[in-house]
Amino acid sequence: MKLHYYQPSEDSSNFGDELNKYIWEYYFPNFFDEDDQVVFFGIGTILRAAKKFYPASKIIIFGSGAHAPSQKMEPNFEVDFVRGPLSTQCLGLTKDHWITDPAIVIPDVFPNNSVKKEFRYSYMPHYSVANSTLEKLFKSLGIHYIDPREDVFSI
Repeated sequence: MKLHYYQPSEDSSNFGDELNKYIWEYYFPNFFDEDDQVVFFGIGTILRAAKKFYPASKIIIFGSGAHAPSQKMEPNFEVDFVRGPLSTQCLGLTKDHWITDPAIVIPDVFPNNSVKKEFRYSYMPHYSVANSTLEKLFKSLGIHYIDPREDVFSI
């Protein structure tokens, strides 16, 4: 089974998408390979990639989200759960398929009990809009800025 997640480009990364490698390896060690007959979709708003890249593959949806109301259920989707109500509605699912974003398990995968809370507020933008101007703005407001393009472990 192949693990699919969004990868921006060779010289960029996105914290949320990169979490897929660590979270799913933690829960399913040595499980994934490059066999795309079955493809696992975990963290991310990535369901439109299923039709584009894997039209003949079985798609296991384990928390992924839909992009827009135009996203519909495909015959090759097997849904365990989706991220939220929009994805539930788009795919025509019942409310029992809506759980939450799988990234909620970060504290299990990255236990960091020794880190002392430094900031009252923090902000992490979508990676596509992250920039130094935005960072300066939030810092001027006294809000800790987290750049989602940084390494998962540094964040």
